[in-house]
Amino acid sequence: SAIVGDSRAIIVRRKRSPRGVNLTEDQNTSNRAECAKVISRSGDQDAIRLNQSEARGLRAGEAMRRVAGTLMVTRALGDGYLKRPLLSAAPYKANLPYITAKPKALPPPCALR
Repeated sequence: SAIVGDSRAIIVRRKRSPRGVNLTEDQNTSNRAECAKVISRSGDQDAIRLNQSEARGLRAGEAMRRVAGTLMVTRALGDGYLKRPLLSAAPYKANLPYITAKPKALPPPCALR
């Protein structure tokens, strides 16, 4: 299995009381490791930033940081303008790729027992 973008995999174990166990880490701007990968890939030290139109009128801390100020996920199948020069334009084109479609592999289900 693999995960990319805004998906999340969990498993629920029901021995005594049901509880969910995360099988994946979020691949968005709330994950510091993913943010570091975006900065490394793009070379843009300001790659993770606020969307300016969203930030207007909000109190500090209410606006979400986004990749290039536009996208919260750090891996996506679409959003080619943040990956490929042919699909991009200024101001993004100078620092491509910001994101990737490369999935994060999950362990086989039998390894989760």
